[in-house]
Amino acid sequence: MLVVAIPFIVAAVHLATQKWYPVLDLAMTEFRVRDVGGRHTPLIGLPGRIGEFPDQGSHPGPLSFYLVAISYRLLGSAAWAMLVGALAIGVTSITACVLIARRLGGYWLQGGVVVLLLVVIQGYGFGVLSQPWNPYIPLLPWMAVLLATWAVLAGDNKVLWVGAVFGSLCAQTHLPYVALAGGVVALSIAVVGWRWWRAEAGGQDRAEVGRALAVGVIARLASWVRVAIDQFFGSQNLSMIIDYFRNPPEESI
Repeated sequence: MLVVAIPFIVAAVHLATQKWYPVLDLAMTEFRVRDVGGRHTPLIGLPGRIGEFPDQGSHPGPLSFYLVAISYRLLGSAAWAMLVGALAIGVTSITACVLIARRLGGYWLQGGVVVLLLVVIQGYGFGVLSQPWNPYIPLLPWMAVLLATWAVLAGDNKVLWVGAVFGSLCAQTHLPYVALAGGVVALSIAVVGWRWWRAEAGGQDRAEVGRALAVGVIARLASWVRVAIDQFFGSQNLSMIIDYFRNPPEESI
């Protein structure tokens, strides 16, 4: 795990010595990150090409803003701290991948996943993985979602919550992941729910599966509380997204 994390640590140290100024979407991201914890804490994601100006919708949720805000505050609210925030999300994601692989297939699978992660990191490069831009942030979390789903399907119910949380991060940050992450997480929840239903009533297995199911569902729901608040009491961004796909402003190609 340390082998994969070292490049991120080196990148974070290097970024601390560089001047970096966010522009366009990244500048808007910093505005949103600054708002976290205050009266204007964001309830939705970054504005996207959803609808027509000025009635444009945003990506579904603010979870990435909240996560980036942690390092942003700890490092003095400097712009470059957002880059470290993106790296922190990446490190957390690869840590989850490595630990899940260990649970799933022991040292051999863990080693294979480490090699795969190193190839992926080399392929994307830190010019991409350090950017707190919404199309880039889900790249490594999505791998954690896939591994967690694999583990659940293989019988490891306890990692359901991992897929639920990382899936929510992907779906909220960049709209195209809604169907992807929503689909695989729903599949995982359904599988664990089926195992609970089929388990012997009053047995230890049923209790353990029930706990894993409850934790996974609670993690999923908790990740979307702020989005629900906006839908019922705010801008109704989810309704705008649904309306956009039901009534697209342009003809499909």
